Amino acid sequence: LLKLLNLNANTEFSDFGGYEDASGTFYFSSAVSTDILAAQKKDGIYDWNEEPYLKIYQASVSKSYDAATVSDQQEIASDSINVLSNHQGTLAITKDGTTLYYTGNNVKRKNIAVYDRKGTNNLKIYRATKVNGKWQNIIDLSINDKAYSNGHPTLSPDEKTLYYVSDKEGGYGQTDLYKVAINEDGSLGEPVNLGQRINTAGREMFPYIAQDSTLYFSSDGYFENNYGLLDIYRTDLLKKGISDDVVIENLGPVINSTYDDFAFFTNDGEKSGYLSSNRPNGKGSDDIYAFVTEKCLQSIVGIVYDVLTKDEIANAKVRLLDSSGNEMASVMSNSDGMYMFEDLDCETSFTVTASKKRHESDSKSVQTTALPDEKIKVDLFLKPYEININPIYFDFDKSNIRPDAALELDRVVKVMNDYPKMIIKIESHTDSRGNDAYNLALSDRRAKSTRDYIISTGIAADRIESAKGFGETQLINTCTNERIKECSEEEHQLNRRSKFIIVNFDTFDE
Repeated sequence: LLKLLNLNANTEFSDFGGYEDASGTFYFSSAVSTDILAAQKKDGIYDWNEEPYLKIYQASVSKSYDAATVSDQQEIASDSINVLSNHQGTLAITKDGTTLYYTGNNVKRKNIAVYDRKGTNNLKIYRATKVNGKWQNIIDLSINDKAYSNGHPTLSPDEKTLYYVSDKEGGYGQTDLYKVAINEDGSLGEPVNLGQRINTAGREMFPYIAQDSTLYFSSDGYFENNYGLLDIYRTDLLKKGISDDVVIENLGPVINSTYDDFAFFTNDGEKSGYLSSNRPNGKGSDDIYAFVTEKCLQSIVGIVYDVLTKDEIANAKVRLLDSSGNEMASVMSNSDGMYMFEDLDCETSFTVTASKKRHESDSKSVQTTALPDEKIKVDLFLKPYEININPIYFDFDKSNIRPDAALELDRVVKVMNDYPKMIIKIESHTDSRGNDAYNLALSDRRAKSTRDYIISTGIAADRIESAKGFGETQLINTCTNERIKECSEEEHQLNRRSKFIIVNFDTFDE
């Protein structure tokens, strides 16, 4: 999702051609004040935007999602480039920062404008080299001619080819895109028109080549695929060569408007960069806009429920995991069972898990969408964990483990192995037959034999908090001393037991 930011450097006049060199220095072109223009009283024009005397400036720039700020603005470091009564415009700089190509009016000695037979002061492409921090040694390129304009230079990634725009005769339209080889000694070869697949009967202008070899340019000649006047396009021409297989794509809305959009620049695959436009609500006739990829963020929200009762569960731990299972965040569900994770990337896979002590956890896979600010609802359901450990029974006046009791104890051992944090305590009992002291001792022996059996299987002794006998003090039926003879053997059997109390069941950390 792209967002346009109007630069603070824009004025009420024409500002365009935002460009960053390899060091990050920001360059652009801007018209001088109308008072100076009036004082010059010059008639020669190259004026597609009808504001003459453009100068090149350099500055620092910073971009965020909310603002693009230009600072330390000054004229380009040169005593020879910004000639007061002539245009200086779009440029390209080699990666090593030593060579500059730029657009300027056709001038002769003492910077006097040269006009063609129609009275037009055409444009040329000039080359300069940096000496002691300043651009000097201005050279008029061999491809120039006073009879037509050349301008808007850009370099191929290997810097062996110069691409530019020209209105020379023999083209396909009003202005066409050309390329010319740069020889090792700096001289130029013969210009080559980029062909009818790129060039139309209209205007192709402002070429720019990114480091991935994508060629961007503006055109008003693609009538079936445009939004307005000059639109910005991309093409894979450098990869395929001049052929009918070249793909040309309009950069679409946001970048393009129903007005003139041009001078595109990016160095990070269209995630950020600059364009120029005379669209409404700007500051001047042409403005420079930074574009940034507005971060697409979403939220995941939901409620944690009890799967059985459908009641909301408070204080459940809800975790957000990335696609590799790494925890990104965790929250506790509130008193209404609600949770939320905010500021999550769009079109990204996550897993949401909920857990709570004595509950089975739940997890859901989530894929965020491409819609900014969307809230994705993911409810989670926890099941209260139920472990029914049955008591074991003993023969009358015995404390040894019967075969049927051993089977039940093996089940207890399995559960404790499945849940290694589980801690239990053992409570053993007798029926009411026999005196109280004897039964208390008998129940202690039953508790000990029960504990010893469990420990013998490998369960750590410290996982059994206690093993205690209660004698006949906790009968589960009415078979008291007074009713000993009234109760059946089966009823007395129910009282001769060891039961298991789960003391700790921390299967999940909170």
